[in-house]
Amino acid sequence: MRLYLDNFLKLLIILWLVFFLFLIYEIFDYIKFNYYLKSLKNKPCKCKKYFENSGYYYKIPNELKEILEFKIKRFLNEKKFIPKYMEINEEIKCLTAFYACIPTIAYKNFCYPSLKYIYIYPHTIIKKHINQNGIIKKEMLISGESIGESVIIAWDEAKRDIFHYQKRNVIIHEFAHELDFEEGIVDGIPVFALNDYEHFKKIFNEAFEKAIKDRIIDNYAYTNKAEFFAVTTEYFFLKPKTLKIHYHELYKEYVKIFKFDPLKEKL
Repeated sequence: MRLYLDNFLKLLIILWLVFFLFLIYEIFDYIKFNYYLKSLKNKPCKCKKYFENSGYYYKIPNELKEILEFKIKRFLNEKKFIPKYMEINEEIKCLTAFYACIPTIAYKNFCYPSLKYIYIYPHTIIKKHINQNGIIKKEMLISGESIGESVIIAWDEAKRDIFHYQKRNVIIHEFAHELDFEEGIVDGIPVFALNDYEHFKKIFNEAFEKAIKDRIIDNYAYTNKAEFFAVTTEYFFLKPKTLKIHYHELYKEYVKIFKFDPLKEKL
């Protein structure tokens, strides 16, 4: 019995020691991370000259510009850009980061935790769907794609959206998919809606059913719920009046989850 108690005591001491070391590691990691964020904040943002050329930067309220610039610096520091059949310059990186951070503008410390890589292609990509027998079933042109840890952007499409202001934006679209992916299931419900999941899901599903009948916004929105969320996110930031008029309840939900009202801010 005494031996049993001695062994139990030793095990307990080891467990407490492991817990203590883990706690020290977590505290150290927290301090290190905060120091990293502080160092980023103090660094100048070298991307502003590119934002100014896009025109959209001037529509952002002044009180949010500093937050956005901080988020962009962190995005560029943490995500790896991979060129495909082209060279990637500073402008491409800066503008991609700028529009990627727009949907998360009110979340200062959110930086797409699942995302690691951004692939930049010079033009639209031919995506082949192959069946089980290895035969190409169909081909389609895509301007972007989000697959969790990676985002693909066709730069000719992105550049057109940015500089000709088409009221659509492939970068915002694909990063809306990333917000959906962060929630765990690609179903149109973004990670920001988790606090009121059932309510958001109800409003979102009702808007999706209404959209299928109305056919008012871009046709790609009716593909599935994930695409509906991505397209309506584009509308929320770029064509907010249209979204509010036709899907008023969904617009109100987006104001809640994005913690931002584009019409109030006159975007």
